[in-house]
Amino acid sequence: MNDENVFGKYLREYREANGLSISGLHRITGVSQPYLSQLESGTKSPSRKTIHKIAAGLTDDLDTETTFSAMYKELLKRAGYNTDWEFIDDIDKEMRNEIETGKNQLNLIEHLTDLKTFLNSDLSIDDNEPDISPTYNGHNLTEDQRKKIMDMVELMYPELKERWKPTRIKRKK
Repeated sequence: MNDENVFGKYLREYREANGLSISGLHRITGVSQPYLSQLESGTKSPSRKTIHKIAAGLTDDLDTETTFSAMYKELLKRAGYNTDWEFIDDIDKEMRNEIETGKNQLNLIEHLTDLKTFLNSDLSIDDNEPDISPTYNGHNLTEDQRKKIMDMVELMYPELKERWKPTRIKRKK
């Protein structure tokens, strides 16, 4: 419970300024009348779910999502919840970047573990790094040398060679 009842006072002032009774606020938010009275008097503290319902009800007839978001954040702040949204947004952005980096690293690993794909391409991790090209004893392999290596692998292991398999056409009897 909030000793200063900042949330309750704000809710009552907002409700009265918009010409709403407790009953009217109940109709648009779905929050019970006794509970709304307890919130306004400060005997109860609202949960995030209740704040969400109230913000949605108060902004239902308004078009923009930003209006709901602003109302929700304001009510959370008045109820004493942490509203350091920039911090949360920064963490979200950082996590998305980490996920993208992980996907890129996984893609690189998959690319490097397939000999045929590796020998047939030049890789660049990012714009600041040099290309990763297949080498042997410190020498970059030319396209012709790469082809010869692939031919040798296919000769040594014919079962690994991709084969063209014609599709069978079933004849009608």
